[in-house]
Amino acid sequence: MRESRLNSYAELLDHPERLDRTVARRARSRRILTVAVWIILGAWVLGLVSDHLSGQSNDPNLGFVALWLAIYCISELEWQMLSLIKKLKDREIDAAQRSGLDP
Repeated sequence: MRESRLNSYAELLDHPERLDRTVARRARSRRILTVAVWIILGAWVLGLVSDHLSGQSNDPNLGFVALWLAIYCISELEWQMLSLIKKLKDREIDAAQRSGLDP
């Protein structure tokens, strides 16, 4: 599966318009995921504070929070990979235009 993901990234280098669309789509989903993670973390912290203030000792559901953090980290790594590919492709196009070659 990792190899197919790398192949799809390599294919994006050959198609700048697909790369732009993919980066834009991932940017939208990244914003949504970031908001969701902050809401979940905020609710979790508020639950912990509420339990502490009321003297209760409920299960803080740490596994659920850890799962969302793992999803967020994986998404962030993929975003960094895509943005790096985009920067490299943009530099390649700029260098080709400066030298007078067709990108």
